[in-house]
Amino acid sequence: MVSLKDMKMGIACILLMTYLVLVKSGEDGDTSLSRKQEEELKLLKKPAMKSIKTKYGDIYDCVDIKKQPAFDHPLLRNHSIQMKPSSFPKGMIDKELLASKPSKIGVNSSWCPPGTVLIQRIQKEDIIKSESQVRRYHGHTGQLITENPGYHFATFRLIRSDRNYYGGSVHLSIDQPVLYSVNQFSEAVLWVENGPIDQLNSIQVGWTANPKLFGDNRPRMFSYWTADGFHKTGCYNLLCPGFVQLSRKLSFGQTYDVISTYGGDQYEDNFLVYKDPKSGNWWYFKDLDGGHEPVGYWPSSLFTTLRDSASTIASGGQVYSPTNERSPQMGNGHFPIQNQRFSTAARRLQFVNERNVMVDPDAGSLKIEMDSPACYTVESVVPRAKVWINSIFYGGPGGACGI
Repeated sequence: MVSLKDMKMGIACILLMTYLVLVKSGEDGDTSLSRKQEEELKLLKKPAMKSIKTKYGDIYDCVDIKKQPAFDHPLLRNHSIQMKPSSFPKGMIDKELLASKPSKIGVNSSWCPPGTVLIQRIQKEDIIKSESQVRRYHGHTGQLITENPGYHFATFRLIRSDRNYYGGSVHLSIDQPVLYSVNQFSEAVLWVENGPIDQLNSIQVGWTANPKLFGDNRPRMFSYWTADGFHKTGCYNLLCPGFVQLSRKLSFGQTYDVISTYGGDQYEDNFLVYKDPKSGNWWYFKDLDGGHEPVGYWPSSLFTTLRDSASTIASGGQVYSPTNERSPQMGNGHFPIQNQRFSTAARRLQFVNERNVMVDPDAGSLKIEMDSPACYTVESVVPRAKVWINSIFYGGPGGACGI
């Protein structure tokens, strides 16, 4: 027969276990989605004709090209897919430009079948994580201080205010920066932008080490876009409708298989974004298997100021950390020196002009920018060959980077 004392002890144990469960739930945070987020996730998850799992555990789906998430955007409901550009920028392919070894990217399996496109599978956690990371415009240090603390950059950009740009290209070193928490990221970026800061139109491509977004700190191909200064439009990768995916081989979120080593072999990737002369769409190309692979495009109808042209082309490194944490490494984690084997590079920044020609800008039209030289610096590369004109070495160890 159970005594009154035993019953009281049993009730106490149950209450204690219940309390511990509730405390643990509170510590883990609320992972439930709002109604709006549930609707977004439902739209983004499309039926797959085939699924591919990478060696890193990522799952990519082969989705019907006509049923991809892009066409759930209200501005793209009646959009006609542009299967290929009307033309390519002249000078786009130059075999003599290779100064470092190209890094490998892509799923290690057979590609998606014809009529489908490669899209990383989206889970509810991805929606929550992406909305917790707000982007900012790298070119305004004042705004960096007052509105977005924790961001730091080491970049260079074109400063000619008397001309329009119709695309940009750069070769970026692929590195493995050290991060000190899951709330940080470190990335190498090509920016194509136009408009006032509060309504900025921006397309950003490159690679990022971002554990909160991807679950690990490996360098991965990423993009971000906005048409209103990061207020209500835009997102990372394909986490909202907008970008029209075309490739069956490459997609955002894919991991780089080979990384540069400090003092050893250096690996890089080329990033190219340009405006189609006829459609006005902004195409994104990547190097793959010795050629240029069209990943897809951002339709011109998504934008306001970028419908015509860009006013800024920039490249370099960007990091983020909560202000109560030491800032992460940028690039290879070392301050740059005039030696390719020991420095992270943004190599040969070019722009596309109004005649759809790849152009090397005058050195005087490039401006170096860094907001925290105690942590990250930039050096113009002394070009000893054509492949190194209009290039920078950048990066640093991070640390206490208060402005």
